[in-house]
Amino acid sequence: QLLFKATRNTLSRNRVSPFSEVPVSRRGRSRNRSKDEISSEQLSILANQQIAKVKRAISGMKELNDPFEVIHEHDRIEIDLGPKHGKYGIHFNKEVGQIQMQTPRSGPFMYKYDQSIRKWVGESDGHDFEGLLTRDLIQQAIGVPDF
Repeated sequence: QLLFKATRNTLSRNRVSPFSEVPVSRRGRSRNRSKDEISSEQLSILANQQIAKVKRAISGMKELNDPFEVIHEHDRIEIDLGPKHGKYGIHFNKEVGQIQMQTPRSGPFMYKYDQSIRKWVGESDGHDFEGLLTRDLIQQAIGVPDF
């Protein structure tokens, strides 16, 4: 139980609102990029591909739900399920090279790109970005994102 409580507190401290204006620290980043580190330009491309993938994955849900408003700009997407369920916000923070997601069910999370599995994973606990988004959406809307 103590281990779980410590982990839970750690997770709470590491969450950051995706639309916060407060700068996020660059802990663990070295100025000299190693051979295996992805460039900021490549991270931006990967993030924009993921955001476009989200738009495609949820497109079939729009006709099954009212309201279900999707606003997509280059590096961000917002999914508005109306006043009863709230808004989802996903955006790429170029400053820290991470995708930030805010859901009305789970709150804010930050995701880093894991090259070994080629997926965006939770910074604090390694959970899958698409998995959490899917889990939250299916609890509030009809249909399943088609990832």
